Amino acid sequence: MDAIRAFIEKYLMRATGGLNGLGKLLVALISLFITFLIIRLLNYIIRKILNSKISKSGIIEEKRAKTVMSILKSMVTVLVVLIWFLSILSLFGVNTSALIATAGVGGIAISFGAKSLVEDIIAGMFLFWENTFAIGDYVKIADRSGYVEELTLRTTIIRDFSGEIHTIPNGKICIVTNMGKDWQRAQVKFMVDYDADIKAVMNILKNTFDKLFKDDKTVISEINVMGVTDLASSSIEITVFTRTVPGENWRVEREMRLAGIKALKENGIEIPYNKLDIKVMENA
Repeated sequence: MDAIRAFIEKYLMRATGGLNGLGKLLVALISLFITFLIIRLLNYIIRKILNSKISKSGIIEEKRAKTVMSILKSMVTVLVVLIWFLSILSLFGVNTSALIATAGVGGIAISFGAKSLVEDIIAGMFLFWENTFAIGDYVKIADRSGYVEELTLRTTIIRDFSGEIHTIPNGKICIVTNMGKDWQRAQVKFMVDYDADIKAVMNILKNTFDKLFKDDKTVISEINVMGVTDLASSSIEITVFTRTVPGENWRVEREMRLAGIKALKENGIEIPYNKLDIKVMENA
């Protein structure tokens, strides 16, 4: 202990008392390490509390809870780092009280050239409070489409179908098209021959899909067989649609196509397709 005390007094303290520049820098680094430990601990507590809520909620509430978790983690990080930053300024002799009183926290950020950062944070708050979209929603933002993977106070992160990640500053978000808020439509069109009994076809499709999705909790409305929606040159179009939990519409559509084609064939309903007959004429 005496050796440590001697080292501190020799290298980290001023002759007149108090920490010297090296000592203050060391304190700043140690406190930064402790700050990140505190952030990890608080994020762990937030995650544990909200995970217990998620397990008791439905899919829509789960998406909202994940969004709240993402925002709270972001807010905790910003707040704890800001407290550390102001403490370090005070350690190095900066009058933070006067700085906050005259300019405010937002003024401090702007004075350091972070005007866009403040805009991103304010925009992120409004996106969250207005519930514009949640984690898991399929959205179109700034000509980029994909699923929202993360929403923080500063950025929104979406992943498109090719797997590419797009990070968009919240302050740059002007128009959002949310294609997966609350529900999405699953819609399939079946083409049948003009000679087919249309009412029979509609009944076959209705009964098939009612049985197929009877216990499927992701299908949240009844199967609607609209009937004839178009007359093509060689076929009649029949459209079927329903509402699903966001993100499940494509799977439901695939299952509808597979089961619908199978049911129509089993009932002798012909599905038109282009045919090419080739006749070979023998030389006389």
